[in-house]
Amino acid sequence: MCSAAPSIPALRAFSHYIRLIQPLPSLHRCRLTPRDKNTIDLYISHQRGPFYKAEFQTELDRKKFHIADVTDTRIFVSVMHTESLANLYVSEIYANFTQYDFVISLEQILSYFPDGNWKYSWLEDVTEDPFTDLYRVEGLRGIYIASRVDSKTPSNHIGPEHLTSLITFDHGSTWSPINPPTEDENGM
Repeated sequence: MCSAAPSIPALRAFSHYIRLIQPLPSLHRCRLTPRDKNTIDLYISHQRGPFYKAEFQTELDRKKFHIADVTDTRIFVSVMHTESLANLYVSEIYANFTQYDFVISLEQILSYFPDGNWKYSWLEDVTEDPFTDLYRVEGLRGIYIASRVDSKTPSNHIGPEHLTSLITFDHGSTWSPINPPTEDENGM
């Protein structure tokens, strides 16, 4: 059995979960090896229990993580793959809290990671914190609204014209564009 390491960097509490987002040579005295120097692993702990490695169904590099939302049954994580690509992943929470398998929910979600992506864009001026543009509709289970970045967006010149608003009614399994009204309250 593994025991706690003397120093564990980058721990953050989120709801009843703790996340660890650093490539470590050892954790709890167990040997962990990153896939390569461009990919870091995410470890999740439930209610200060042992850490378990999160598995992501992707071959892309995993450079940074942002825990976008946690409910009783699911975890949404945004993963920065390149300076202009972040994808949203979702995992079911299993009863024993020892397995976290993430599958793609939404490609090209708007996620900002300071010193990671969208460098020199207006996002640097409005926040110093990472964020994912994902909003849970309160009071309605499984309904989320998110912004997706157009794939033709220049790497550092993101603006509202490069975003599409999407909605899901099934916890992120399928996403549909939100169509604006054809006329305003005045009939125009």
